[in-house]
Amino acid sequence: MAYTRKNYLLKVKAVCELYEQMHKPDVPMVRTYRNVIYPCFYISLCTFQRYLNTNYKKELRELGEQQQPVNPKQYTLF
Repeated sequence: MAYTRKNYLLKVKAVCELYEQMHKPDVPMVRTYRNVIYPCFYISLCTFQRYLNTNYKKELRELGEQQQPVNPKQYTLF
């Protein structure tokens, strides 16, 4: 399986969006992690915290800009 930055950022996005939906202000972050995040994604607490600190919106936007072809009529294979 090939590793790409885009797939990583899409997984980070999925985790962060699920956390934002399920998080309640009076509930500790670890409890939300144990009850919601871990059963869905099977990631460690350290990885979860790293995902929350990643600015995935900016990086996905930059990747999208980099993948735009210079000449839209001429596409390259490689």
